[in-house]
Amino acid sequence: MGKSLLAEMSDDEVRALLSRSPLPRLTPKTKISVSQLLAELETIRQQGYSVSEEENRLDFFSIGAVIRDATGAAVAVISGAVPTAGLKNQDRARSRSLSFRLRRMSRAD
Repeated sequence: MGKSLLAEMSDDEVRALLSRSPLPRLTPKTKISVSQLLAELETIRQQGYSVSEEENRLDFFSIGAVIRDATGAAVAVISGAVPTAGLKNQDRARSRSLSFRLRRMSRAD
């Protein structure tokens, strides 16, 4: 959810926000480098959703996307998280497909 919101900001805004204090390492997979995060935010901007593979909590996969109003402005975020135990690659693909559809439904066009 947080990365989806950050992706709505410019790189300069993200740098200014995150340079105030070090990024906390919540799990061994947490990205704590601003440059790593900025590269991921560019991908999120292109695909329209964010994915977290155990970055916030071990053994959890999550996906999130912004919801836009009629003007195209981001007004909310929707996300979901599931335990990684038993999660298959096809489940991950389905969740990405759902996020893509949510993105298309929330567009102003």
